[in-house]
Amino acid sequence: ASIYARASGYIRKRYVDIGDRVKTGQLLVDIESPELESQVQQARASILQSQSALAQAEAAVEQAKASRQFAAATERRSSQLVKRGVLSLQEGDQNSSALAVREADVAAAEANVKVTHNLISVNQANLSRLLDLQSYTKVRAPFDGVITARNIDVGSLVTEGTGSSGKALFRMAQSSRLRIFVNVPQSEVPAIHVGEACTLTVREFGAQSFPATIARTADSLDSANRTLLVELQLPNPTGKLLPGMY
Repeated sequence: ASIYARASGYIRKRYVDIGDRVKTGQLLVDIESPELESQVQQARASILQSQSALAQAEAAVEQAKASRQFAAATERRSSQLVKRGVLSLQEGDQNSSALAVREADVAAAEANVKVTHNLISVNQANLSRLLDLQSYTKVRAPFDGVITARNIDVGSLVTEGTGSSGKALFRMAQSSRLRIFVNVPQSEVPAIHVGEACTLTVREFGAQSFPATIARTADSLDSANRTLLVELQLPNPTGKLLPGMY
């Protein structure tokens, strides 16, 4: 597997090199990302700002409710005075209109509280996303294996992503169990059966052979050379056989 960065920045510290055997989750490299740190601080500041706005909005609701309560009391008294003829109908209508305005003020203030709550949720989600990205500044091994390539050093600038947008930090191989690919000629295909045992020899080890098993086949011949691609699997607990050997 090729190990790529998920966060852009500079290599702060490298913990492994070519040939090192690592365990799943082991720290491989630390990436320093000042821009990401700045974004996290800004997101936290936005949350504090929206929480302050929420407190102001809640205070505005209480103030609007108090004004509505006063307007309601005034409207009740004025309606009685209108019935007695002490106040004119116009004054009574004005008090009723004032109560309606205060009711609208309360509804608007409560709506503002809901909007501010939603804003806080959005800011918190943004902070959570940035913290997840920040966790990627610590690159860890995805499985037990050996480092077969290293393309970075302390101080190197790395870019998140794969392909043209970024280069692999490391390459890893899991060599405790190897896969061997063999192109079998068409004339020998009828003799191939999944699960069958076979032996593997490597010229560098002389007469020593290694037991393997046919794991799967392509189940189709390559029309260019009329061969069947066969995959063997072989346990390699001592690591004597190296990935890439012929």
